[in-house]
Order: sequence, then C-alpha cells, then structure tokens
Amino acid sequence: MSTPIVLGIHAYIHDSGACLISPDCFVAITEERLSRIKYDASFPRKSIEYVLHAAGLKDINDVDLVVFDLFEKQGEITHAGLRYLGYRGEVVSIKHHDSHAASAYFISPFKDAAVLIVDGAGSRGFESPPGNPVHYLDKSAGRMQEVQSIYRATDGEIQLIRRTYTTSKYPMGIGFLYGVSSEFLGFNKLEGGKLMGLAAYGNAGDYPFPNPLFTNFSGEMLIEYDHEALAREDYDVMSGAIFCGIPQRKAGEPITAGHEAVARYVQDQTEEAMLVLAKNLYEITRCENICLSGGVALNGIANKRILDETPFERIFIQPAANDSGNALGCALYGYHIVRGVKERRVMRDAFLGQRYDIFNIQKMLKATPQIEFSRPNNLLRVVAEEIASGKIVGWFEGCCETGPRALGHRSILADPRNKDMKDMLNRKVKHREPFRPYAPAVLEEFAAEYFDFSCSSPFMLMIGYAKAGKAEEIPAVVHVDGSARIQTVNAEGGRFRHLISEFRSLTGVPMVVNTSFNVSGEPIVETPENALMCFLNTEMDLLVIEDFLVNKK
Repeated sequence: MSTPIVLGIHAYIHDSGACLISPDCFVAITEERLSRIKYDASFPRKSIEYVLHAAGLKDINDVDLVVFDLFEKQGEITHAGLRYLGYRGEVVSIKHHDSHAASAYFISPFKDAAVLIVDGAGSRGFESPPGNPVHYLDKSAGRMQEVQSIYRATDGEIQLIRRTYTTSKYPMGIGFLYGVSSEFLGFNKLEGGKLMGLAAYGNAGDYPFPNPLFTNFSGEMLIEYDHEALAREDYDVMSGAIFCGIPQRKAGEPITAGHEAVARYVQDQTEEAMLVLAKNLYEITRCENICLSGGVALNGIANKRILDETPFERIFIQPAANDSGNALGCALYGYHIVRGVKERRVMRDAFLGQRYDIFNIQKMLKATPQIEFSRPNNLLRVVAEEIASGKIVGWFEGCCETGPRALGHRSILADPRNKDMKDMLNRKVKHREPFRPYAPAVLEEFAAEYFDFSCSSPFMLMIGYAKAGKAEEIPAVVHVDGSARIQTVNAEGGRFRHLISEFRSLTGVPMVVNTSFNVSGEPIVETPENALMCFLNTEMDLLVIEDFLVNKK
C-alpha cells in the first residue's frame, strides 16, 4: 500500500485550521493567519487551500483521507463543508482529546511516553466512540465534556487510560476554570497568558479563597460545586462561591488588588492540580517521559514544575498545544493510527508554513512608495547593531511558526538590556496591557548563565527565573517576580541564531527580546504583505523581510 496523503482539519471552534501530511510534505496553518480574524472559528477553507498548494496538490480529491475532531455538535456541518469543496474520499471523525494526544506523541522524540491532555472542554460524552473507557462522576447529568485525558503511548501506538468529564455537579476542570477566570478578569477566555502575567502581581494570601479549590478524585481534578450557575458561567455566583465577593472586572476597567489576587490564586491552584495529575499519571505508567497537550500545556510555570517536581525525567510539548494544534493532531492520527504508517517525524522546529517567493517580495517592496529598502551583504550584523542601538525590528523569514508563539520567523525583536523597552513596545508597537511581560530568545548554551534553567525550551513553553544580579542586566525580559518565558535557540536555529550571536558579539548579551509580529487583537502576520502593513501602521523602526532591510521614508 502506498504511503497516504492525509488532511487534518479543525473546524467550527476557535483556532480552526488545516494540516497536510504526506511522505514529502508536512504543513499546517490556522485560519486566523489567512482570514486575519483572531481565533477564527469558521470552516477552514483558506487553510485547506493553503496546505494543498504548499504540498503541490491541485485538488482536495488528491487527498486519501480527511480527519477532523469532534466538538459539541459540529460533525454534521464539517461533513457538509467537505461536500461543498467536492471531497469524495474517506472521512474519519475522532475525539477532541485524541487529536491533542496524537499531536503530543507522534512528533515527540519518545518511543515510550505518558500523555496528559488538559484543556477547557472537549468532545461531549455522547460523542465517545464505542469501546472507549469513559469516567465521569455523575452519570445522571447532561453536561459532560472531556477536560482531562491520560494515555500510554508505546511503539507508535496510543492507548487511552482514562477520560474525565465534567458534569453539572462537578462543573469545572483546570482548563475551564482558567478560561472563565480570564473572562472574569476582563480578558478573552482564550487569553490565559494575560491571567498568567497578571498573577505575578497578586497575593492570594490576602483573601480566604477556598484551598484547595479542586477535589482530587483518585487523580482527577474537578471543582465540586452543586451549582448549575457555575457551569453556565454565572460570574456573580462565581464571585461568591470562589472569589470571596471580589466583583467581576469588565474589559477596560481598572485592575484592582483583588483582581491581581484572583489571578494569583487561579495560577497557584492550576499549578498544584497539574502536579497532582502528573504524579498520578506517573504512578499509573511508571514511564520517564511525558507529553503534554491541551490549552493548559501553554502554562509555562506549571510545565516547568512538572519537570522539576515529579518523577518524569523528560518532557515534550509541541508548540501548538492549544486548539491551534488540533488540525495537526488530526492529520497525525489519520497518518499513523488510521493508515498505520510506522515512520515518525520528530518535531525539531515549529516552522510548518510555506515559503514566499523572494522575487514577489522585491516586487511588492518596489511598489510601496512609503519605504526604501536595501539588500546588504552583512544584513545580520547591521540588524544586530540597530537592535543594540535601541531600534525595534520586525523580523520576517521563511515558513511561519505553528502555534501562538513567535519563535524567530514572525517576530518583533529588541534589546533586552533596555529598561524602557517593555513600555516602548507596548506604547509604540503592540498596544497591549502594561503588566504583560516580554520573552527572551537566548542561545541555548548560555541560558543557565542567566536563568535558573537547565533544560531545553525551543517552543517558549517553560518559565525560568533570573539568577541573582542578572535581572538588572536584562530588565526588558524579566517579569516583576523575576520570571521569564524562555525560548532557547540551539545550534539548528539557523539565521535567527546567527543574528543573536551577532548581538552577543556586540553587547556580550546572548539574547534578544522576542515577541510576536502583530498588534493587540490581531493574529500574527503570515504573508510579506501582512508584515509590511503592520510595519507601516506602527512605530517599528526597521523591517527585515528575508534578505531585505526596509526603512520608512
């Protein structure tokens, strides 16, 4: 049997997208990058066209198999969307958490691994295929959505151990609490990173919050409240039942000490609950390797604590651990489980997009009267000098990153030594909340010199803490509590690594500020046109697109 061409899609829920896997191609994109609608939840038609084009396919019927994940009741309309595109081949639907599990394991470096999935909500109980072990604590309740699933993966096979479902009596898991707490604090439910950033300012000990909040049901962590209102996200009830009467913050309202304390409390409870889940999973599997996925796997503090405080020796978290990676997971599930392909790829970088033609880029730049551009032979040295002089640089090269983090192909770069840089980025470019930190991209061999950090973190999913005396050297990338969300750049880091090396040769500092190439409320740029428009509409100083250095006239 020939090796298949498999299309994975994630549709009609936030972060919709597509991924295509064949022997010669591995490409993925989220719809928001193409539609420019943040968290786009539509049918991912643009994404499907994108991955087909990147793979050199002319028609969707060149695909052997389409796999999508179930969420709520969108299965029927996803089938309808595929029929509208004219697809006549095989279609398989899978559980939302099975998609996460496939995305976590099949591109990991591990032959044998425990797999932990924790997110807000996944497929419903009635969507469970026959034979799957389902565990929920109140079988009479109607609201059942998977929130925690654990697996053992060995030799290319994934075995489900247990799913945990919420019910009306046990209305929240870890991810659901984090999402609704983010909304309680005036942010979008999908903006947990804002809650994590705000938590560094809070003191949960100032309030008599319930402790512990989660009940441990033999390794399953759920909030035990007999309140339908919690499941319906009634924030007045949540304020009284959990948050000591602290009122909900509406978007744009001032952030109070109470709101900071709520953020700290939710973060603390999340970390402790994740440790319970991980330790329980180790006791079941006795495996030294763990793979994480689901939205909570973006919580870098919890991830690092799992590595440091549980018996697991090694950890893998792919960069699109939230729902932006479900299309990837669906494609991997179809490729390896449905079609039985044994050969696996190990994800060594996150760059799963397509490249853009250099001649078309030059043509676009020539047609833009507001700019001037050059193609210097010593581009990296010039850019490093500009960053060292205080300039803010948009950096666009190669294929885009999959997932919500910019990792050196769609980035905005700056000098970590500049104590005013965080405020400058917020004011001149990003237009985001002042309490949110910026991340360092650091040469991997120097990470332990600056941070209490000895592991690899290529996808910016681990938190470290600045060593004594180091925070003063790199104030732009150290948060108020001394933490930093670290991206380590190894020897395979390509031109981005060479740029950081040039910056180090000029300054002695082996890192740069790295933040996503976008402004608040918009997706990360995908195309050269997106990058140029963002550059022109902000106060960025310079733009690099591939080999071109762009200035505003």
